[in-house]
Amino acid sequence: MLRFFVTFALGASLLAGCAAIGQPGNPVAGAALQTNGHADCTGTHGVRVHPCPVVLKKTKFVAVSATGPGVYESSWGPKSCQPICKFSKVKINEFKIYPDRKCGTASVVIYGYSASDRLIGKAFFNVTNDECRH
Repeated sequence: MLRFFVTFALGASLLAGCAAIGQPGNPVAGAALQTNGHADCTGTHGVRVHPCPVVLKKTKFVAVSATGPGVYESSWGPKSCQPICKFSKVKINEFKIYPDRKCGTASVVIYGYSASDRLIGKAFFNVTNDECRH
């Protein structure tokens, strides 16, 4: 439950901080969808995701699992990857990532937790949508 509130609070603060992106005259408009991100699939304290990086194809999903020493459960990071991708949690430690309506690359964070709900570490990776739905 605490993880939900922390994730919600972080997401709300990121949303407020990014309100200027996409505004007319903003030189970074659109740049938020194309980032250098985490192509190297790094993580902290041994937390990783597999497969990595994720490349989405039209109307298909990719199942992503978080692993690492002591990782029991995982949660999606503080921001979504829309409009490049969508996700759903299908198991305690697995997500399905689906293509969304825009092409591009999004940087994603997945948090790994122990069975006692203690944060172990984070996994950083990119999700690329090469074939967009129209």
